[in-house]
Amino acid sequence: MDICVGNLPREVTGSDLREVFESFGRVETADVVKHRQGDESSGFVGMPVRSEAVRAVLGVHGRSLNGQAVTATEVRPRDPVSGACRTRCRCRNER
Repeated sequence: MDICVGNLPREVTGSDLREVFESFGRVETADVVKHRQGDESSGFVGMPVRSEAVRAVLGVHGRSLNGQAVTATEVRPRDPVSGACRTRCRCRNER
């Protein structure tokens, strides 16, 4: 399952994300996207075991990371009819 992590402080790295999410299970990927504007970044975490990923989303969403509350949501596929992304993660198209 792919997870979008939003509202990350700019200094957070993929290694930092991996460390946070590994406490919930196996992490295959952990990447951070630095936004051009603002002080926030977003990240993507890939976890192969769905039950671990769901636990991670519930455990990380709203958690403070470097003093900033982050969001964690499942990345859902695009709607086949409208083509719209089904997640509110704004970095989806920047990946």
